[in-house]
Amino acid sequence: MARKRSSGRERQRHGIADLEPYLDCPADATLGLDPLAVGWLHRREPYPTGPVGADFLVALLPFCYEEHLVCAVRVPRRCPLCNEIAPPVEREGRRTLPGAGEIRVLGKSDIYAAPDLIMHYITAHNYRPPHEFVQAVLLGPPAGAPEHRALVRSLNAA
Repeated sequence: MARKRSSGRERQRHGIADLEPYLDCPADATLGLDPLAVGWLHRREPYPTGPVGADFLVALLPFCYEEHLVCAVRVPRRCPLCNEIAPPVEREGRRTLPGAGEIRVLGKSDIYAAPDLIMHYITAHNYRPPHEFVQAVLLGPPAGAPEHRALVRSLNAA
């Protein structure tokens, strides 16, 4: 049975379980993609916690840069866990705009869809993403690689 697309309002009330089909970005459907959800958290639903490696955080951060976002929103979303606007993260003169959109990560056989707030969830709320996602970030094409740029460009054009 196909999962019903939820509106952004429904997503705010209910998280999406990690590695469930992610159906909230119409551009994915337009392109025939079936990404897996990662990090769609809600304060009333438990989520896995624990440490992640510094190498993972370094590799994840570029996915959250503005030029790599998809399904962008005009007004940044607040963190559903603490109800705060997450502070930007800066590295090498580049800056994130947390809550401004979604990221896509290409794994060996799957595409992962996560909110760009995922950095905040990890660093401020101790969220631990699924191992498959961590491996995709560490071993898959990095943010800005040709295949990643092509995916982002296609999603933003759809």
